[in-house]
This record gives sequence, structure tokens and C-alpha cells, in this order.
Amino acid sequence: MQLTKLKIQLMLVGVSQSEIARRGNFSITYANRVVNGTQKPSKRFIASFCEVTGLTKEDLFEDEKVK
Repeated sequence: MQLTKLKIQLMLVGVSQSEIARRGNFSITYANRVVNGTQKPSKRFIASFCEVTGLTKEDLFEDEKVK
């Protein structure tokens, strides 16, 4: 099992993929693919993920900042 950053964040805040899907009105298949890193997230997914988990976009993408 690959631990993606999104999956780790879900585990840290105690939110399931199905909860993200339900609250964001996404299919569980889509949420699973995004969280597992096999599909790029939409802007709406990222916004919903942040709302549900209490994280910011900066929290999720801090490793990708240009130094």
C-alpha cells in the first residue's frame, strides 16, 4: 500500500475516503483514485478536502513550493 500525502493527512485527522466523497459529493471511486495518487485532484476536490480536514492548500502542497 502506497501512502500518499493525502492518505497520510486523512489518517492524521481521522477522516475516511468515503467521508471525503460523501461530504464533497464525489464518487467513492474518484476519491479513492485521488487519495491513492492514480488521478489528479480537481480544484473542487482540493477545496472540499481542505474544508473537511481543516487543512489549507499550503499544508497539502508545502513540499512542492519552489525554493
